[in-house]
Amino acid sequence: MHEVTHFCLPHLLPVLKSTARWVHEAFEFFEIVLATRYPYSCYKQVFIDESYVDVASFSTMAIMSTTLLASSAVIDQTYESRRQTTLAVAKQFFGAFIVGEKWSDRWLIEGLSAYL
Repeated sequence: MHEVTHFCLPHLLPVLKSTARWVHEAFEFFEIVLATRYPYSCYKQVFIDESYVDVASFSTMAIMSTTLLASSAVIDQTYESRRQTTLAVAKQFFGAFIVGEKWSDRWLIEGLSAYL
């Protein structure tokens, strides 16, 4: 498993632990389904306040809104948090292997990530 690091404000650390404890399973799923290893040596998730989008995925890093953090007692938020986090991990895989020539080719990464 590659190095996976999570960042948040110190007072959100307990909620971060409950939200991010299963992220390694998403990596394992994509590595099995795509039959390839994660293309980078590390992955970072940064949770920030007042984010303009819920998830912004970049090479080796995903910037996420703190609204995705939820304790294990909140069942409703868990599904949305896992969906958004898994989508960010999928974009890491497809963003490394598919390079568009034009801006209009961006739908390939977005569409394949959401499909898988």
